[in-house]
Amino acid sequence: MNTGATWGLSGALLLSGVLALALGYIEGATLIYAALAVLVVGAIGRGMATESDKKWLPQVVLAGFAVKLIASFGRFAVLEFLYGGGGDATGYHGSGTRLVQIWRSFHLPPMGIGTEFVNAATGFLYIPYVPTFLGGFLMFATLAYLGQLMLLAAFRHSTGGKRSGWYALAVLFLPTIVYWPSSIGKESLMFLFLGAGSLGAAKLLVDFRLRWIFLFGIGSVGAAAIRPHVALLLGGALVVALLFGKVADRTLRSRKLVATVLISLVLVVVGIFTASKFGIDFASGLTATEDFENVLTNVEDTTSKGGSGVVGTGIRSPADFPAGFVKVLFRPFPQEANNAQALASSFEGVFLVLLFAWRFIPIMKGLVKIRGMPYMIFALAFTFGFIVAFSSFNNFGLLARQRSQVYPYFAALLVGLDPAMRPSLDTENGKETPGKAAPKQRTTGTHLREREAAASRSR
Repeated sequence: MNTGATWGLSGALLLSGVLALALGYIEGATLIYAALAVLVVGAIGRGMATESDKKWLPQVVLAGFAVKLIASFGRFAVLEFLYGGGGDATGYHGSGTRLVQIWRSFHLPPMGIGTEFVNAATGFLYIPYVPTFLGGFLMFATLAYLGQLMLLAAFRHSTGGKRSGWYALAVLFLPTIVYWPSSIGKESLMFLFLGAGSLGAAKLLVDFRLRWIFLFGIGSVGAAAIRPHVALLLGGALVVALLFGKVADRTLRSRKLVATVLISLVLVVVGIFTASKFGIDFASGLTATEDFENVLTNVEDTTSKGGSGVVGTGIRSPADFPAGFVKVLFRPFPQEANNAQALASSFEGVFLVLLFAWRFIPIMKGLVKIRGMPYMIFALAFTFGFIVAFSSFNNFGLLARQRSQVYPYFAALLVGLDPAMRPSLDTENGKETPGKAAPKQRTTGTHLREREAAASRSR
């Protein structure tokens, strides 16, 4: 994509904003906000670029943001004209409009888990000005896109930039990722926090510096305030990556041990918090297993109602995993779709099935070498845990929205789980350098003479 095409797309986006302003869906302040957001995202794209991708990455990042905002317009139109303005986003916007006055008076509004937290976060975002309903959509879509960029940065950092173009196409343009986290609501904020947590995890898995635990903590705590079970998956995936990932440099092993202990402690706290939210009491011994079973059964019964309901059960044993894998990541298939949105989702599912089949052999070979790719362990653990946790959802509509949270990690496996992606050993410093090929040893006559002279001096 060249610069001219990018400017053309940005111009079309600006024209859409002017049209929305003329129709009264947004106000001038929101239009100014959108223009500033385009400038900021463009600057981020240029800042992310390296010598190898500076010719395309800034344009792709800006184009992805334009597509994201267009998707936000689309979600707003569906909610406003197809569903008559009824939906979760309407409630969040109304609550944010009321709670902003509490924030402006330097007081804290009620800060519960889930909906209450999103209400408070909406009011906080509305402190500078209260946008129109569509303006709120654009604001939340921007936050979600920042999360997508952090997920891209995490992948690039873990692979040294290898195949970052393919991953950028997935995490910035895959329809489920573009569409669902583009409105006022939990999905957009979850993407922001998952992006922060994943970037912290990717950096931590390379040098194990404790400062990255702080970044991961921001992401996991934010996710826990909305969906504690997903935050638990995020922390669990990082612990698995820390335990099973290889460390070439012995000096890093002590850092890795400290990081593993700290993340494990955080995971225990989040696990207890999540269990209490779902009514599971670990102190009750075997009764806790019954509580967990009751939670799964309740989810299956509750989500099976409605036009998008499907008969089935969650994963209870390894034999259930193949069916759960297909249901969570790919279904509904075209013959199972009962409306336009489900049909669009089914086409995406078929595409991903074909892509997975095409990449199956490299992925299997990559699993053999996965210990040398800690971020791939992280992505695999999160994907596996998500499939098990959400296999109890028996509603294609809910699954289509919820799976947006796992697609960035599944896409990382599709693109990055390959023996060719394994980091090479940097012979100069003895460290695993993601994506960096080992330097070739010089064999010139000058180099040989230098080595002989050094040897004679040592004698």
